[in-house]
Amino acid sequence: MQTIAKCDPASRSRLPDRLPQHYLALEKALQAIFTTFSANSVRGVTMEFKRLKSCIETTTRRPFAMTLIQQLETLLPDLFLVGVRQGDYCIELRLPAEVSAPNQAQLTPLNRSIAWSTRLMTARPAMMATLHEVLRQQVQTAHAEFVRKKTPECPFDPMEMRTFHSAFRLDTDCPPVPAAPLPSLTVGAASTTPGGVRNSYPSNTPVPVSRSSSNSHCSGQQADRSRATVALSELVCP
Repeated sequence: MQTIAKCDPASRSRLPDRLPQHYLALEKALQAIFTTFSANSVRGVTMEFKRLKSCIETTTRRPFAMTLIQQLETLLPDLFLVGVRQGDYCIELRLPAEVSAPNQAQLTPLNRSIAWSTRLMTARPAMMATLHEVLRQQVQTAHAEFVRKKTPECPFDPMEMRTFHSAFRLDTDCPPVPAAPLPSLTVGAASTTPGGVRNSYPSNTPVPVSRSSSNSHCSGQQADRSRATVALSELVCP
């Protein structure tokens, strides 16, 4: 799977903090996803895409496409896991391992819902900041490539520029974020991607809660992922 390398938080872009509209749309999409999962925390960390889409579009009055999740998965590969169940995509939202989780066995269903919502709200600012920084890095890289094409013999490193080139246009010269591949919706079929094998499963099989060995760095979140699957029959969007 094609991913965008995470940037070093210490190496901030020197360009003005501006993003093109299609990057701002990704920030708004992630905000809406966090809000929807928090408001429907009784579902835990997993939600069918059709229900997620319905909730977000009802709240924001804007269209919400699966492509947005695919692009966010490219930028933040550790945040989402997309599976297939009963002919629909199922989105799993995974929180950073450093966000502490209470002992689920000692909580009532209501308290588990409250605890999950609290963890999500704790992680939200850092995840939004990470996304913004990755998008800024995308702008900086696109601008540097633009300058190199315009001025092949540029005497300085375009990555060190503090202002945008006068001919650079954010909305047209910043490329769209590539969409991460999706698992096959065909029941029982398997889809192989550059990142490994991502499967679709019969309706009586749990949604997958782990990635291929190429993402083994996420093993610290295995305890959370083992609790991530909830019966889709319990997912009811108001």
